[in-house]
Amino acid sequence: MFQVDDISRVVEQAGRDLSRALDTYWPAAKKNNISERNVSLYLNVAFRRAGFVCLCEANPEEKTRIRLDLIAVHEQERIAVCVECKRLFRASGCREMLKDMERIRGFSPIRRRGDYKPKFGVLAAVTMKDRIYRWWGQWQRAPSSNDQWQQLCDAVSSARTGKLALSQNNNGIYIYLLYVVFNLDGLPNAKIA
Repeated sequence: MFQVDDISRVVEQAGRDLSRALDTYWPAAKKNNISERNVSLYLNVAFRRAGFVCLCEANPEEKTRIRLDLIAVHEQERIAVCVECKRLFRASGCREMLKDMERIRGFSPIRRRGDYKPKFGVLAAVTMKDRIYRWWGQWQRAPSSNDQWQQLCDAVSSARTGKLALSQNNNGIYIYLLYVVFNLDGLPNAKIA
């Protein structure tokens, strides 16, 4: 039976694999951050190695305009992990992550091929901002005075958070993976101002 720590280990493995890939090839021009699609790609691979079946751009039951970046389904355990990925540079990204959290919390899988209960949510973000990396998981001294940092902090305070330094680009700027893993049965609703 999967627990939050098991899902966190899968996310961390995805980060280590992505780090090795970025050390081999940097996919973004100049000083740009990598695409969030690279994060969902490596999460897909890590979840598959852990015995999950993964699909990208998954719709919930009866809604075609809403999609998750990734859904990982474990057939034997009959559970689903709902994943959203972002790039986080400024406070407005916190608001987007809170919206993603609500999308994950409200996700109802299509029941055509089985009854999979959404059990865990994962929010993953990449940033090149050292101050965001230092703040993540410590929740002290927000990167700016904007209250959206605190709103995200409050929403994920009871969840498992983690961070990894992935790689440096050709300009010596680090890229970091930040993540939150939460049990969908035990996380309060996010407050979006």
